[in-house]
Amino acid sequence: MMKHVKKHARFAAVLIVLLVILIVASGEFSDLSLSLDSKQAQARTLFTTNYRALFGDAVKFKGEPATLQGRRIQDRTQAINQVSTARNERLAFVYAPEYTLAVLPENANEGDQFQHFTQLMLDLKRQLGYQRYFTQDVNARKAFGFQVPEDRADIKSSDVERFLKMLDIVRCVAGSVERSKVAELNELEFRAVDDQLDKRGVPTKPAGATEQPFMTGTALRVKIRATEEALYNFMIDLQRPVKGDMKNRYLAIEDFKFEKADLLQPQDNLIVASLTLVAYQINEQSTYPADDSAKKQEQQTNQPRRFR
Repeated sequence: MMKHVKKHARFAAVLIVLLVILIVASGEFSDLSLSLDSKQAQARTLFTTNYRALFGDAVKFKGEPATLQGRRIQDRTQAINQVSTARNERLAFVYAPEYTLAVLPENANEGDQFQHFTQLMLDLKRQLGYQRYFTQDVNARKAFGFQVPEDRADIKSSDVERFLKMLDIVRCVAGSVERSKVAELNELEFRAVDDQLDKRGVPTKPAGATEQPFMTGTALRVKIRATEEALYNFMIDLQRPVKGDMKNRYLAIEDFKFEKADLLQPQDNLIVASLTLVAYQINEQSTYPADDSAKKQEQQTNQPRRFR
């Protein structure tokens, strides 16, 4: 008997250990099962509570829970984005390709760039030199409202790019003068205007230190003499985005002044008009500055949040 017990003692010991492990594991799994059941019960309770609260909110506030408000915000945001894109396209002045450096080969140096500008300048001089409405000497240094330095060593690529853009604006204004039958285009002068626009609320200052301004403007002061009808048509044509065969050529009228020195004893029917025109550039990658003047609405607890 003792011999039989000794023979199977090791098996019995292993069996006892396995039974102990099984009992302990059973208890652990039972605890885990109870924990999972508790978590599931809590989740069901929370889901039911929130679900009832959502419908309760809908009943209480006439079908306007936050989910519906969120959808309204999305719809309104999409509509605003579409309107903003269309507005930016109409406000921006897009320069003709030949009046940019992008038309030149990539290996073009500053000499090639300046030569390209010089050729376009000569072309515009020939075009306007024969027009009766252009009363200035086309060969004068500031005939087109800006002055090119005599020393070409001081002219950089950025300067050439700026000269080309100003030349294109002059060409655009001359086209409006011709289409509107304005009698005389007497003066042209480019001037800085961003600070003036910023004071008026136009976002010409960057919203962040690492950003470009949302809008920038190139301003040209012009002085003309025209009949009342021609002056009206001229102002309308400037603000028309489509000019000739080109789109996005909008020129804003920042300010204007009309004069008629011989109003009491008129010698002719021509009005002297001075206008500041602005060609806008829009950087859609920049942040539009926040409206600091807007007053914050206080959150009311007795009604659903109103999204504006």
